[in-house]
Amino acid sequence: MHITFLESFISRVYLSPKGVPLFRPNDKNSKRIWHSPVPKLRTDDLVGAWYFMGELVAPEEMVRILPHVTVPVDAPWHPKTFESDAAIEHSALRLADEVRERVVYLQGIVRKPMLNRLRQRLIIQMVERMCRRAEVPVDQAPRAVLEAVALLMDCGLITVQRALERAHGAPAKVDDKPKAHREDARWKAVLNAVAKARSTAYQLDMRSPMNAPKISGKFSGESVLVERRGEYLYPERCPIVGVWLEYDRFAHPKAPNLVCVGRLDTRAPYAAGNVTLMSTLGRKVQEGKVHKSQLSDDQRQAYDKFLGVTPTPTTTTNPADTDDETNPLQGIIDRLKDLTDTVSGGKA
Repeated sequence: MHITFLESFISRVYLSPKGVPLFRPNDKNSKRIWHSPVPKLRTDDLVGAWYFMGELVAPEEMVRILPHVTVPVDAPWHPKTFESDAAIEHSALRLADEVRERVVYLQGIVRKPMLNRLRQRLIIQMVERMCRRAEVPVDQAPRAVLEAVALLMDCGLITVQRALERAHGAPAKVDDKPKAHREDARWKAVLNAVAKARSTAYQLDMRSPMNAPKISGKFSGESVLVERRGEYLYPERCPIVGVWLEYDRFAHPKAPNLVCVGRLDTRAPYAAGNVTLMSTLGRKVQEGKVHKSQLSDDQRQAYDKFLGVTPTPTTTTNPADTDDETNPLQGIIDRLKDLTDTVSGGKA
């Protein structure tokens, strides 16, 4: 948010026949606010009216120049079209110089926290004015009123809700502090892995035929972490092959322990619930680039556990080293001997 200059103000605002400042219908403004009244606020800290549009702030003196502006209302925006010397008549040049001095003075004394407070105060005044017309209490302001204020202020609906909550003494619902998992040193490595996974999914979609199902989806950095009781935790081991994960953005991209983002089900797209953090080796095993026989015994057991396969115990026993009573193969051997003797006796 900043105090605008005279040329920028004229390129955004024009004066209606009733003397109300309205937003110009050009590329400088959003189409949603074309021909809409510019919000106005009077404060006790600084004498004058302030006009807001996102980051647009202008003093009251700028409105006095609008009757002298000869630029058409629907003129396309161009830097040379709205120059003050060409757009303002000769009788208003002295006023334009005074406005410039006022803008320079305000830029020197006004800081961003003050402008934020002014914007919050303007939001509250607009909501109170609309609720007064609708005969509705401010604490029960309908959603349509909040959306209308957000549209005129060119801000989000959550900004209007925060301003009302702070005005009534209630704490803001959204915490401005970053979460604990984002302050971790491993968070940048996770974001790097997420960006690579999105790029890979997009490239695969571009190479696939037009009628093929798309595999790219929407997922964030939090969707690949482990969530427990409202907290996001970083996994220590790969869920596919069980190796320790290495959170290092500057490691070799083909390192087997390097953390990356992969799909639990390769037939499903890259989307929240199907993506997780795994090692580069685990992702290659999932994609079929590394065969199961190339893994070590521990990695193979971890992969079987991930697939839900119960490993069969492999035991080797020598029948000659065991007793007849404890050897499970001794009965089969004796049975084969009896059959052999029977067959040989019948032939004789």
